[in-house]
Amino acid sequence: MNTNKWKGIFSKLDGYWEHDENPKRPHALLTSKKHSNGYFNGSMVVRQPDVLRTACEELIEMIGSSLNNCSSNMQVFGSANGAVGIACMMGYLLKVPWGFTEPVIDDNGVKQMVLKRFPVQKDENILVVEDVGTTWGTTLKTIKALEDAGAVVINKVGVFVNRSGKQILTECAEDKIIVPLIDVELPTWDVPGGEECPLCKIGSEALPPKANWDKLNAKY
Repeated sequence: MNTNKWKGIFSKLDGYWEHDENPKRPHALLTSKKHSNGYFNGSMVVRQPDVLRTACEELIEMIGSSLNNCSSNMQVFGSANGAVGIACMMGYLLKVPWGFTEPVIDDNGVKQMVLKRFPVQKDENILVVEDVGTTWGTTLKTIKALEDAGAVVINKVGVFVNRSGKQILTECAEDKIIVPLIDVELPTWDVPGGEECPLCKIGSEALPPKANWDKLNAKY
């Protein structure tokens, strides 16, 4: 793992952002509804084919032996939308099919990740990949959807950025080891109902980063 190398690549591609404590500058409202002073935008890397390929090649090497004896009965899956390009490139490099789970809102108003268009077979091996892991909620729902369909999710999850501080996903039926290109914990705040967000306190507005990337990076 070379965190500094890949953090530099993300920064060069405008894929890493950090708040400068200017109250006029918005801060990050994450998918989990948590707030943060930093954000890795995996889309800025995934859209660069050469960089994407290099990143996926390194992930495959890092995942290593967990892929042995799987290629004849394996697929790669990500979650829509962030991990779709990664799953596609990983499938291409491994010469196996690939797919992705998609979000639906259940009867209780909770987002779930489901299989809609890509079939999996009972006991088929699945490598799960992700662009950025913060709470890992979406990834865990993807793993559940695959396992509920009878597939076997291998014991390592490949990810470009692990910003959660976790090393292992223990919430699965069987633990999954996180294999990241970048492993750096960034602070988050639970809003509302948790500790006060210091950036909200100084007057900064929380906005979804990808949809407001220009606002987060503007001059104030």
